[in-house]
Amino acid sequence: MSTKPADFFIGVIDFFAIILPGALLSYLVLVALRQYHPPLADLPGEGTAAGWVAFALSSYLLGHFASLIGAFFLDALYALTYLKFRSRTWRRRPLWNRLDDQLYVQAGALKEAELGTSNVTTYKWARMTLQSHAAGAMQEIDRLEADSKFFRSVTVVLVIVALAFGGSITTHLGSGWGSLLLAIFVYLCFWRFSNLRWKATEAAYLAVIVLKLQPAK
Repeated sequence: MSTKPADFFIGVIDFFAIILPGALLSYLVLVALRQYHPPLADLPGEGTAAGWVAFALSSYLLGHFASLIGAFFLDALYALTYLKFRSRTWRRRPLWNRLDDQLYVQAGALKEAELGTSNVTTYKWARMTLQSHAAGAMQEIDRLEADSKFFRSVTVVLVIVALAFGGSITTHLGSGWGSLLLAIFVYLCFWRFSNLRWKATEAAYLAVIVLKLQPAK
C-alpha cells in the first residue's frame, strides 16, 4: 500500500496539535503533584519503558482535552477578534462585514453551486474538494493548520499555567512581572494561532477557486 503525502501530514497535525501540548501539560501536572504532594516525588516506574508509555498516554489524553477546550473557546474568540480585523475593509465600511473577504465569498458561491444550502462550512467543503481532486495542494494547507492548532493548544496550556502557577511565577520574578510575562506569551500564542488559521483558510479558498476555474479536460 502506497503512502500519500496527506497520510504523513495527518500524523504531523496530531503531533503538533495534541502530543506536544499534551506532553507539556503532563509535565506541569507532574510538577504540581510533586510540589503539593511530596510523597509523589518518586513515582513508580519513572524512567522505565512503562513510565514513558504512561507519559505518552497522558500526553495524548491531555492534548486532546487542550485541543477540545481551544476549539470551543478560542475559535469563537478568533471569530470575534482576528477574523474581524482581517476581514474588515477599513476605508470603505465603518463596520466589519465578512463579505469583505473576497476569497471567502467566491469559494462560498462555488460551494453553494454544488451543494446548495448546506450546513457544511466553506472551509470544510474546500478541504474535502482539494483532498479529492488536488491532494498536492493540501500539503501547505495542512502544515499551516497543524501549526495553527499547535499554538491554539499552547495558548490553553499557558492559561492553565497562569491559573495554576501564576502565584509562584510572580513570587520568583517579582510583583507584576510574572503576570505580565504570562499575559504577553498568551497574547502572542493566540495571535500566532489566529494568523496561521487565517492563512490556512485563505490558502484553501484560493486553491479551490483555482481548481474550479480550470477548464474541464
